[in-house]
Amino acid sequence: MNMRFKERDRESRFYYYGARYYAGWLCRFVSVDALKDDYPELTTFQYASNNPITNIDLDGLEGIDALDYFSRYKPAAARAKYEAEKKREYKTTTPLEDQPKSRSARNENITSEVSGYSQNDSRTIDGPILSLPMPKEFYKIKSEDFFSMSNYLKSSQSDINYAQRLIDEDKVTFATLHVSGVNDKASAKENMIDAAAGDSVNRSSYGTAPGGRVELNPKLLSGLYKLSQKFNFSVSELAGASHSKNSKHYEGIAADINYINGMHVSSEHPKWELFKKEAIKLGFKFLGPGDPGHSKHIHLTMPRKEN
Repeated sequence: MNMRFKERDRESRFYYYGARYYAGWLCRFVSVDALKDDYPELTTFQYASNNPITNIDLDGLEGIDALDYFSRYKPAAARAKYEAEKKREYKTTTPLEDQPKSRSARNENITSEVSGYSQNDSRTIDGPILSLPMPKEFYKIKSEDFFSMSNYLKSSQSDINYAQRLIDEDKVTFATLHVSGVNDKASAKENMIDAAAGDSVNRSSYGTAPGGRVELNPKLLSGLYKLSQKFNFSVSELAGASHSKNSKHYEGIAADINYINGMHVSSEHPKWELFKKEAIKLGFKFLGPGDPGHSKHIHLTMPRKEN
């Protein structure tokens, strides 16, 4: 969860704010504000009323003044209360028709223990006590408004999801230096950090490397993640380093593997053939022991499109 004590969905990486889901890597919500008609001067995907410097956003609707909030309510006590109750499943005690419709009205009930659903609604939620009652407008949001955006984000940002998962789960080691010993901003580790943030990644600028940036293939990251569920391994290069002139690394579709389960890749490695079998099954093109120039490392390529 983040500093606002919000729950994060592990599948989508979105934070649940009550009225909407928040995409941290975009610094915005993924559906329109339920009260957008009341505040036409604000962008519909805004966070904290477009003023995150002085405002906080408790429920995905509008921002409230942070100094005012924290002067009236003690965050430590609120967090302690949340931690004690976060695993409970509860419903609101306020009928939907009696719930406040505006920010000023909701401020009067800011310490309410309701989670945001009405007695008239059979759904329940495991969520933070700091969530506020949801106004009627919340229930008028069309499901396609949210899901069309979230599905777009999931598909277009699938590289972010898998890059972050690879970093978080720590089953794959990403080199911080190139095999050549060069230290730049295009190491495998730096590439992964950039991809996890939703950015293109650096290519090296020495030797035959062309410099510039390239998008890592989401299918490449997905494949590496799936391999990591069966093997621990080390990635020595992604888009960086100096390779042959037309190297697939420069296209963001290749990875070099030099260790599997703690042992250096070689024809004597007990698992390299099983690794090869699983990689090919996932759609990788494979070069490794037995192929010219690959006796000590594995080169995986994942085409962006099916051939």
